[in-house]
Amino acid sequence: MKTIQGLCLAFALGLAPACAEREVAAAGRQEPALAPDASPFEEEARIVLPRLAGRLDHVAYDPTRDRAWVAARNDGTIEVVDLAEKKLALSIAGYDQPQGIAYVPEVDRVVVACALPGTLEVFDAATGESVASVSIGREADVVRYDAASQRVFVGWGSGAIAVVDARAWKVVSAFALTAHPEGFVLAADEERLFVNLADERKVVELSRSEKRLKNAWHLGLRRGNYPLILVQGDTRMLVGVREPSALLTLDPKNGAVLAEVPMSADADDLFEDEPSKRVYAACGEGFVDVFELKDDGVWRRSARHPTRKGARTALWVESTRKLLVAVPAIGGQPAELRVLATKP
Repeated sequence: MKTIQGLCLAFALGLAPACAEREVAAAGRQEPALAPDASPFEEEARIVLPRLAGRLDHVAYDPTRDRAWVAARNDGTIEVVDLAEKKLALSIAGYDQPQGIAYVPEVDRVVVACALPGTLEVFDAATGESVASVSIGREADVVRYDAASQRVFVGWGSGAIAVVDARAWKVVSAFALTAHPEGFVLAADEERLFVNLADERKVVELSRSEKRLKNAWHLGLRRGNYPLILVQGDTRMLVGVREPSALLTLDPKNGAVLAEVPMSADADDLFEDEPSKRVYAACGEGFVDVFELKDDGVWRRSARHPTRKGARTALWVESTRKLLVAVPAIGGQPAELRVLATKP
């Protein structure tokens, strides 16, 4: 894997302009009191995941069988949940720290990044049987699938994203970075790739065609930028930061911070519900935060739906209009997959 020449220099020269560092917090971080019944969700189910004791990581959805796949990182299993029957269908054991996970519809496979062996494990979605294992690198983590190119993108190590062919199941290219990639997103134009580098408090833009860094934007004193999504037809970028706990709105053209609003602590997943003009944030403090797009163009928090401490990963399923929240075991309460349906 080749290192991008001059990468560190590019990072240094690509810092956000002074306007992106202007003070946006004072006004943006104030909000009106939230109504206790303002949540757009109603709880449909709590599906127990027995024998799990540790942290749960990301969630994938198989629409063919109406199943959710949950990476149980600390227990070393992948839990397959039948959402129609509201019960655990399968528990696949023997994997070291499964983290990122995604469903690949074109080949009916589920892929799981396992941190310690540094592999991308490939499963038959129908049976749960292992069909391939791709060597990625240590700390294989966040997974994204790009249907247009039929490629799986896997963040790993101290700074890289591997690109895997979803039919041949082999690494075909890679991007080099200067820190471990956290949340990242592929733009719809099939050219831009935006990545959170939490260790460096930066958001970077990569060119997919040129395999190189194009821009790097520093978030100033803000720390813990983990989740990241593009919204409003890729015209805005939302970034969740943990210190202070806030949702940032950035301009993806220049990295300028356009707004900053309060958010519950320990956010790890963000999702856009475009038809409703809402964004959902799964936060380990024990809430799903709901943000609504206001007339001034700012996403502002309108509700906090209670979950459980540590429940910081989830998956928004647009086709069913449900949010699947991975809830770890704590205080004698078992691990669960909670199904939150949007109210009529």
